[in-house]
Amino acid sequence: MRNGIALFALLILLSCSSNNDDVRNGSIQTDGVITFNMDDPEYEDFIDIEELLDTVIMIPLSNEVLIGQVSKILGISDRIFVFDEQSQSVFIYNLNGDVLNVISDKGEGPGQYFKIADIDLDIRQEQLIIFDQFKSKLFYYDLDGNFIKENRFYPFARFLAYNPSDSTSFAIFNNYNELMEDQEYNLFTTNESGTLINRYFPYEGRETRRIKDNYLTRSNEELFYIGHYDNKVYKVDGNEVELKYEFDFGDRNIPKSVVHDSFDSFEGYVWYLSYFYKANDYLTFSYVYNKTFITKFANLKQGTVIHNKLTSSVLHCYAQGPVKGVLDDYFISVVNPSSFLDYIENGLYPKQEETKYYHFVDRMKEFKPEDNPVVFLFKFKSCELVHPN
Repeated sequence: MRNGIALFALLILLSCSSNNDDVRNGSIQTDGVITFNMDDPEYEDFIDIEELLDTVIMIPLSNEVLIGQVSKILGISDRIFVFDEQSQSVFIYNLNGDVLNVISDKGEGPGQYFKIADIDLDIRQEQLIIFDQFKSKLFYYDLDGNFIKENRFYPFARFLAYNPSDSTSFAIFNNYNELMEDQEYNLFTTNESGTLINRYFPYEGRETRRIKDNYLTRSNEELFYIGHYDNKVYKVDGNEVELKYEFDFGDRNIPKSVVHDSFDSFEGYVWYLSYFYKANDYLTFSYVYNKTFITKFANLKQGTVIHNKLTSSVLHCYAQGPVKGVLDDYFISVVNPSSFLDYIENGLYPKQEETKYYHFVDRMKEFKPEDNPVVFLFKFKSCELVHPN
């Protein structure tokens, strides 16, 4: 069986190679980059981030069907899509948290996927796209979860993102894919059938330490690629790639020589820049420093980082981990009741008199550990004064 799968993969690779002989080395535009000077990754906090919040919406996801793991969450219009890798399903909710449909079409027949590698949204056509790496296909659904069509696609992509500036193209991220012997690049742009067009960011040695997560993120109609260990964020626009944002941690930027070592050698450096999203005048990003996962926000109009202290704010309630997506002007975060209740038990939340959002804490206390996750949508006020770098 194992030999049969290997032969199957080889045949796919050979059949695709002739279609990708003309892939071009793409150039990266560097005009207009915005640099954030992060002089200390553990910056002492100067601002109560709650004072910058405009609106917070709490959406408990119905327990009508239970989610195993929120692997990815997407938002469009009045819909929330949750990809559960454990059950290989996509759950569709309205903004009240009611289940509208569950896509669970696993099988061998037409219109059925074998294993979901990634999902994304076609914003303009208002369609959900499921990528099945094993079948080398894209499956299209309307926003209610009704199947529309399926297309053949490039087989060896690890992650995929619809390119919102071009209705017939995608970006794929390979993450040092060992199957890409003839195309050792991390980022490609493709057409709808998966034919490679441009390639960017050549491999810097197969021994490079890899993180499983996706480095492609989309914020409404903007698609971003997060550089591998270089603390830079690039915008993908059609078949063009532009350096947009750079986070400079000074001597804490991780040297390229270190990324070939074990993760233990990363201590003292900032690495794993991830979960980059942009909403209106603000952006968010996360990173690891000294084995601590840190999430920050920044004001784009002022070019300043908001140095917040989540542990003394109820914002920690809906930003336990990194932001997971964007819906219009709102950031999307996900809170598991079991994790929240653990924080409560250990006294890690502020007292009622310390926050104006304590009612969210009261509501979260009503949940059971086994309940479905709670989604929070939150947005900031327009262009508030924050502490400068």
